[in-house]
Amino acid sequence: MAYESLFNASGNYIYYQQFAAIVHLLQLFVIVATVHVLAREAPELRASSPHILRAKALGARLLGKLAPYTLLFSALLMLELFLLVTLNGARINGSPTWMLAITVCYVMAAQSVGLVLFIFTANRFSAYSLIGLLIGVAQTYSGVLLPELAMPEIARLISIAEPLTHTLHGLFDQFLRQAPTESGLYTCCRLLVYPLLAYMIAKLRLRRRLDLSPA
Repeated sequence: MAYESLFNASGNYIYYQQFAAIVHLLQLFVIVATVHVLAREAPELRASSPHILRAKALGARLLGKLAPYTLLFSALLMLELFLLVTLNGARINGSPTWMLAITVCYVMAAQSVGLVLFIFTANRFSAYSLIGLLIGVAQTYSGVLLPELAMPEIARLISIAEPLTHTLHGLFDQFLRQAPTESGLYTCCRLLVYPLLAYMIAKLRLRRRLDLSPA
C-alpha cells in the first residue's frame, strides 16, 4: 500500500484525525493499566519468582494476568470505532474481522510496551513518568501529525519502531481502502513481534527487576 498523501488518507482531515486520535489514546490507557497490574501483582510474582520464571510458567502467568485487559481494551476500541463510523455516517470498505484482529494485536503490542517499561524502571512511578513521553513520540511520528515522506531518516526509524504506526496503516487499509487479506495478516504479524520481544526480555530481566523492587 502507498501512503504518499499529505496528512489525509481519507479525504476528510477531521475524520482522519478523529480515527487516529481514538486509536492513539487507547495506547495510553493500555500501557498505564499494564504497569499498574504488574506493580500490583509484583509481590506475588516475586514470592514465586524461582518457580514462575521458567519459560512456560512465565508465559502462562503473564498471559493470565494481562489477557482480560487485552479483551477489555480490544472490545472498547472496536466499540469506539463503531460509534465513530456510525456518527459520521461512514462505512467500512474492508473487513471488520481483520480490523478486530489488528485491534487485538495492537492492544497486545501496547501491553508489551508497558511490560518492558515496567522491567526497565525502578518502580511504577518512574514508569508512569515515562509513559507521556512515549505516547507523545508515538503520536508525533505515526504519520498523522507529520507526513512520513517529510521525516528525516532517524524519524522514520522511530516511526517504524512504534506499534501505533503499523496499527494506523493496517486499520486505514481495512477501513478505507478495501485492502486484501494479506495486508491485515502483514500488519498482525508486525504487531505480534512486540509481544515476542517483550517475552524474551521478561525471561532475561523480570526476576532482576522484582528483586530490585517488588512494586
